[in-house]
Amino acid sequence: MFTLCQCDFIFWRAILIRVKLWKLYSKLVVLISHFQV
Repeated sequence: MFTLCQCDFIFWRAILIRVKLWKLYSKLVVLISHFQV
């Protein structure tokens, strides 16, 4: 039971990290597009 909760926590943590990276990437893309225009 404990290992299941631990795996679930790691799974959600990985999703949160991906969401943060995606937001950072989208901001970078917006900045690059502004500089190109």
